[in-house]
Order: sequence, then C-alpha cells, then structure tokens
Amino acid sequence: MTDAQQKAAAKQFVKDWTDHGDEKQETQRFWIALLQNVFGVEQATNAIEFEVPVKLGHTSFIDGYLKDTNVLIEQKGADIDLRKGYKQSDGSPKSRSRSWKPISRTSTLPVPLPGRRKSATT
Repeated sequence: MTDAQQKAAAKQFVKDWTDHGDEKQETQRFWIALLQNVFGVEQATNAIEFEVPVKLGHTSFIDGYLKDTNVLIEQKGADIDLRKGYKQSDGSPKSRSRSWKPISRTSTLPVPLPGRRKSATT
C-alpha cells in the first residue's frame, strides 16, 4: 500500500466509523477493519487477540493485544476524561504523569477510537 493509498484508506475509515464505535458491540469489527483496511494487515484476525485475561491477584482483561508488536490496547469511552488519574485494575491508584499529555478531542487523529456513546446502552 502506498502512502497515498493508506491516507485515502484512513479517510474512508474515519468516514465509515463516524458516529459508530460502541466499545462493547463494535470493538472487534473496528480493530480488524483498521488493521486490514488502513494498515494493510492481511490476516488481521490472527494479528489481534481480544479480552486477553491477565492475573493481578484477580482476573482482569486487556481490551486488545497485538502479539507480533507487543501492543496492548485499553479503550476508554468518549465520556472518560483522560486527564484524570484512575484506579488501576490491580487496585492501586494511578495519577497521570506530568510528562504525559492526552490527545485533545480536537486534535487530528488518523482514526476515531471506539468508545461508549451517551446514547449507547452501556
């Protein structure tokens, strides 16, 4: 895929996913489409695992895991303020680092991230 083809694919992907992306209902379709259509991963269903269990004194789950690149995916709904610290899955408090800066909702992103919408049932 050329850079121009990838850019066109990313624009189409954004168009296709605008006003979509319920975290619980469409996560797998979103990531598989992103990997295949934008990043050119031929067998995306083999490249990503969903809801991978991890033990932290209890069982928790990673939203997505790209095993070949060791990328962990943790999704948050659009209503979550990423500037705040949140309790971690192991129960410990997490405050955001001063060096970490969330991407603002007005920043240009190559793709929208799926998340819960206020109109969703979650």
